[in-house]
Amino acid sequence: YLKIKRIPILETIDTIIPYLALAQAIGRIGCFLNGCCFGKPSIWGIHFPVHQEYLIPTQIYSSLALIVIFLILRFLQNRVHKIGDILYVYFILYAVKRFVMEYFRGDIESAFLGLTVFQVFSLALFILGIALLVFNQIRCRNLSLK
Repeated sequence: YLKIKRIPILETIDTIIPYLALAQAIGRIGCFLNGCCFGKPSIWGIHFPVHQEYLIPTQIYSSLALIVIFLILRFLQNRVHKIGDILYVYFILYAVKRFVMEYFRGDIESAFLGLTVFQVFSLALFILGIALLVFNQIRCRNLSLK
């Protein structure tokens, strides 16, 4: 649709991506209410009747982290930035959030070198986000020099 209407794709994604993080935050509240995406057992956890034990409420922590990501991205949107930077920062922040959160999750097993599949994916997304952000800065600097 964007291509047909000749609307800049990356600019549109930069506009929408903070709200994706906010939507994910709301979705994690649904996970909490449903009892999925749960954390490891802990005496400091919340009792989940469906699991019959006290579990770390990773859904709530994830939701809070996504709200912080939303706020950071909205802050960056109001500053001078290059087209694509908001998306690339989202990649970086989401990757860090997901990588850390996986240590507390109780529903996913380690798969590769003690890491979960999502941690491996998060590492790749983090590297991609950094590379794209750096490339974008260099590309835009070179374009302004010409």
